[in-house]
Amino acid sequence: MKHKEHTLEGDGDWHRCKKLQQRLFDHSGCAHTSCSFGGAYQPALPKTFYGFSYLYDRVTAIGLLDGKPAQFGSQQTTLAAIERAGVGLCALDQAHTAERFREHQDASKASNFCGDVAYLTALLASLGFQDNFEMVMTNKIKDVELVWTLGAMLAKSAELANDGGGGPAGFRGGLLVIAAAAAVWWFSKRYSRSGYGRVSNPLTGHESD
Repeated sequence: MKHKEHTLEGDGDWHRCKKLQQRLFDHSGCAHTSCSFGGAYQPALPKTFYGFSYLYDRVTAIGLLDGKPAQFGSQQTTLAAIERAGVGLCALDQAHTAERFREHQDASKASNFCGDVAYLTALLASLGFQDNFEMVMTNKIKDVELVWTLGAMLAKSAELANDGGGGPAGFRGGLLVIAAAAAVWWFSKRYSRSGYGRVSNPLTGHESD
């Protein structure tokens, strides 16, 4: 790949890629009894963990573990299983990677899947997940699709609310906060009526698009 006057060349060395990804998560300097990375406080991990959005997209949706891509559904796995599958994925050359994912909706991004999976394993490990920790990759709970947009709306709401105080931007931010709160209330009522308890600390990761 060429960028300005530079030519960039990559390879599929899983261990080198993983080592570079781990450098993103600095664990030095912890002012709490327990920290993840960047000195942020890390509470005890939940017994039940659901990974969705980017986590689901780069594990189950591409068929990383079983070679069977699934647009919707759930798949139980461990960090060790994701790592083993990632090693195999990164060992493919460009032609075999393109062939493996030619039917996938994200086929144009297939050359990035190796690095994506390495990033996910580095992220989960930095949060304290052990190799044998069982987690569920899913994008639906009780037939309701899990998406990143609510979190993004809340983040944007806070940004707008803090921009200009009571001006137009602040007013729009206030409206978004109200809308987000209403959405949370609606989903909580729906889950309550259906007898569903709660999802334990899902992690959204970042959006693949």
